[in-house]
Amino acid sequence: LNKDNITSKNYADSIIDITKYVQHKSFPAVGYFLKGYWCYQLSEYQESLHNYLIGDSIAKVRKNITQYIGNRKMIALLKNRAGNYQGALKMYLKEIDSLNLIKKENSVNYTEYLNRVYNTSLTYMHLKNLDSARIYSKRGLTESLKIKDTLSYFDFVYNLGVIDYLS
Repeated sequence: LNKDNITSKNYADSIIDITKYVQHKSFPAVGYFLKGYWCYQLSEYQESLHNYLIGDSIAKVRKNITQYIGNRKMIALLKNRAGNYQGALKMYLKEIDSLNLIKKENSVNYTEYLNRVYNTSLTYMHLKNLDSARIYSKRGLTESLKIKDTLSYFDFVYNLGVIDYLS
């Protein structure tokens, strides 16, 4: 597994090298996102964050909203992993506001929205702000019922159980 991850990381480097001068909506940002992903899998978190930040700036300049939304999730996750809960929370809250405006346009947006609500609840738990964690878990529970997303629904039920236990 580790050897395959290293090979995949090298392929990501090749994508970056081949596409670094291409004027395309998705490239070379996708190469940086892939490299960030494989660095994450190899527990190279600092390098992972570095690559996600480069890809993030490219996606923003090229106005590739799909890449930008997916990438922001990974940056926030890395901040959480590093213990920067306030930084991650700030990102999640901003994204919830943005995704709330477009969530009804397609199911992917709704899934991304529910993911940010869930991660916001978890981050509030890390910050020991259980009242806010409960608010976001209840919000996610209600929203998941609206679209009949049973997997997300049970994630939020579980979160509420953990919050009750910790209270």
